[in-house]
Amino acid sequence: MPKWSAEVDNSGVVIVIITPKLTKTSFNSPQTSPILDIEPYRIIFILPNVYEMDLRLNSAAGKLNAVKGKIEEETTVRKSDSGRGLDPDGAIAEWRVDKGVVVAKVPWGK
Repeated sequence: MPKWSAEVDNSGVVIVIITPKLTKTSFNSPQTSPILDIEPYRIIFILPNVYEMDLRLNSAAGKLNAVKGKIEEETTVRKSDSGRGLDPDGAIAEWRVDKGVVVAKVPWGK
């Protein structure tokens, strides 16, 4: 299970997933290709047969929790009375294979 950390500010969340076993050859076939799925209240990262991580956002409680994965530190997010989630359409992912990380920058939803 990958380690991860998150930085939170008024514009959104930046999640760094430590993936030393992700290589360029991981992208060679559908069976080994990594998956990064960003939803309004959930971020899922899977590298088949290697990593599986499922982060859940509870914006009303101000928490980002790992259902699967190892948490490096407790992550508190901005509390939201409206329960606003993340904006998946505005997300940007950087696959830094040479550095062994995946960085997802996800803004808050409207």
